[in-house]
Amino acid sequence: MTPLFVQNPEDLKAALRLSAVCEGNDAQVLIDRALQAVREHFYRRLGQPRMAQLILLPPSIAPTTADEILRSIAETTEIKWVRLELLDSMPTMFMDGSNNTLEEWDEAAPFRSTSSFQIAELKKTLFKAIEENLDMLAGRETQGDETTVQVFDGTPESVRRPFDSVRNIKSFY
Repeated sequence: MTPLFVQNPEDLKAALRLSAVCEGNDAQVLIDRALQAVREHFYRRLGQPRMAQLILLPPSIAPTTADEILRSIAETTEIKWVRLELLDSMPTMFMDGSNNTLEEWDEAAPFRSTSSFQIAELKKTLFKAIEENLDMLAGRETQGDETTVQVFDGTPESVRRPFDSVRNIKSFY
């Protein structure tokens, strides 16, 4: 499947750190399904007329004009949204050993050694960034008129409690 805003599927896979995924295997099917879901989400959230306007915007390697920046935001949003979609399906496929995906997992593993807590935090972060970008893409917010600013002061977003990393403990004996 062809992405809406990213130039080609290879660029999308590279951005997702899944370049080793080749046509015809299960991982590619999951990427295609994620792309289809993201395409549907874009159209549902922005509508067909706005999507037609965004798709016609010129892509640029170094965006400087308002239209090029808007297109760049659309590309970034598509990558983040596909990654968000894959967070549920891709790790499971890699763990079950389907086809040669275990080798692909070792070569280009964006999900390797990621705890369920880290995945949940990543999902929240991606969702928030996507929502903010959609406001810009929908025209509800203009460039330079940011309504929120993200600042990192070094403190975690949520406090970890004892046993957060331990799952399904039935007994200590």
